[in-house]
Amino acid sequence: MKNTIKLIGIIAIILFGFAVIACDYNSSEWDGYEPGVTATTNSGLPGNPLSLTVEDVTTTAVTLSWAAPAHLGTSTITGYQVSINGGAWTAASTDTGHTFTGLPNNTDHNFRVRPLTADGPGRYSSTSARTLAP
Repeated sequence: MKNTIKLIGIIAIILFGFAVIACDYNSSEWDGYEPGVTATTNSGLPGNPLSLTVEDVTTTAVTLSWAAPAHLGTSTITGYQVSINGGAWTAASTDTGHTFTGLPNNTDHNFRVRPLTADGPGRYSSTSARTLAP
């Protein structure tokens, strides 16, 4: 027989240890003790986007694509944010890609993408690309 207990209000991404003790409800005798039961909570925030890829590079633009995170968290993903060269996060063009335009030619750039939820941003993925020479 499998029994399940749901704990609510505990901290995300923390390892908890439990001991299970069985007792006969009609007496005060202990039937057994099972030490060493552990559980790790999941983060309510989503993980990083998967398969972040540079799809196209021109002299002044870079197009990225990605897939949704494997771990979606407990909040719905409401969109994605992108960042270039460690700058501010801005809204992505779509839920699966973004094109950065107006970039200087023949220059290295670092890109980051992260999912966004009502509870906050998830983890980011990163990649880099060099715009083409004219």
